[in-house]
Amino acid sequence: MTRDSMRIPHLYLLRHGQSEYQATYDTTRVDPGIEDPRLTELGRAQVRTAAEAVRPLEVDLIVASPFTRTLDTALGVAEDGAVPVVVDAMVRERLSDSSDVGRHASVLAREYPMLDVAHLEEAWWTGGGVLDAAGVLVEPHAHMATRVDASLEWLRNREERSVLLVSHLGFIRSLSGITPENGVLYEFDSARRP
Repeated sequence: MTRDSMRIPHLYLLRHGQSEYQATYDTTRVDPGIEDPRLTELGRAQVRTAAEAVRPLEVDLIVASPFTRTLDTALGVAEDGAVPVVVDAMVRERLSDSSDVGRHASVLAREYPMLDVAHLEEAWWTGGGVLDAAGVLVEPHAHMATRVDASLEWLRNREERSVLLVSHLGFIRSLSGITPENGVLYEFDSARRP
C-alpha cells in the first residue's frame, strides 16, 4: 500500500531552538528555575538555519507545542505565515522541571495573536500531572506515552501531504526513537515507529 493510498502525511520533526533554560542547564546540570523559557540568540540562529532546511520541503502544516520556544521556532519556519501553524498541547514536553511550566492560554493569546490558542485549557501543561514525593507536579511517563500515541494517530489521519511537528526532546524521542538536536530537521516514517 502506498503512502497516498493510506493518506498518511509525510512527517518531519523539528526540536525547538536552544532555550534560556537549556543554555544554563547544559553548563550547570541544575534546574535554573526558568519557566517557559524563551529562545537564546543561538536558538534564534538555529531557527533561521532550520527555516532554510524546511523551505524546499513544501510543508502544508506546522503543528507546534504551546511553549514559547516551540511557538517561536514554528513561526520562524512558517514562511511569514504562508504555512498554517496549529498549536496542540498534546505535543508538549513531559512536565518534569521548571522549563515545562507554560504560560497560561490567556497570556499566549495576547503574546501570539496570530495563533489560535482558544481551544487550550488555561493551564494546558498540567494535564496528567501528579504530585511527586517532593510535592512537585510531574507527568507520569505512561501518561506521556499515551499522549504520544494519540498525537501520532492524529497526525497520521491529517489530510495534508506534508506536516512538520515542532516539539521537544522528550516528545520527539518518545515518538520516533530519535534524540534530536536543537533546530535540526528530521524526516520521520511513522510506519516504522519503534
